[in-house]
Amino acid sequence: MPTPTKAARRSKQAARGAQHQARRAKGQPTVARIARASLGARAAVYVLLAAITAELAAGVGGGEKDTGVGAVQALARQPGGPFLVVILAVAMTAYAAWRFLQAVAGDDGVPSGRETAKRVGWAGIGLAYVALAARSVLVLFGHHPSRRGASSLSKAMLGMAGGRVVLVAIGLAVAAGGLSLAVWAALQRFETYMPDRRTPDWANVAERVSATFGNVCRGLVFAAVGASFIVSGALGTAKDAKDTDQLLRSLIKTSFGRPVLGVVALGFLAFAGSTVLEALYRKI
Repeated sequence: MPTPTKAARRSKQAARGAQHQARRAKGQPTVARIARASLGARAAVYVLLAAITAELAAGVGGGEKDTGVGAVQALARQPGGPFLVVILAVAMTAYAAWRFLQAVAGDDGVPSGRETAKRVGWAGIGLAYVALAARSVLVLFGHHPSRRGASSLSKAMLGMAGGRVVLVAIGLAVAAGGLSLAVWAALQRFETYMPDRRTPDWANVAERVSATFGNVCRGLVFAAVGASFIVSGALGTAKDAKDTDQLLRSLIKTSFGRPVLGVVALGFLAFAGSTVLEALYRKI
């Protein structure tokens, strides 16, 4: 049986080997094409989100439609919709795979602490899009996911020992991630992925504006979701925990909700536009 030192050495060697293979894979033209195509799926998701959020802001449907999964359900009901949902699910799976590849490959151009944070972030994004793809497939088979997802999770967590602490920890992590995204966007750190030498001037300007506005909106929405989990854990009330769907629908009940939803819809649409530019010009 290998000693702990030998086992740790082997683990490090295996990790380096996996990282090396992942970095080689990232440099392959086929992987770059898949990555660019899968960015189109992300743009499509946010166009759907923008459309449903705009309907909520305008009062269409009385605020009963979901964002996210509800948008996929709406797409599935259109002529040829099931075929489009299949394409969307495949593309989202490809996007998740690309993010997982990034998580394994890392980024040797940044300090180790920041690289670790980026790896965790990429892996988290990958998991989120795997979940979106899976839920899209469920929609194809007629399964309608519960609108009380976050509340149900919170209720289950509150029934466990230490569940309130875990909920607060989850909320802090999500809120911190959302605020970090908003700050990152405001500082326009995303420009490192857009090589100026082959990007037209108009695309640079459009990317700077749309990515800044879109990511600030996304970050603030995620931060609000995290805050709801913090409140749920602190007060011990399951109904206070909200996912993005529930958060946006709850805004309709407030006096300022519709204008905020309008801004969020524009933010989602702006992010979709920046994603299209990213697919065309991003440094993969």
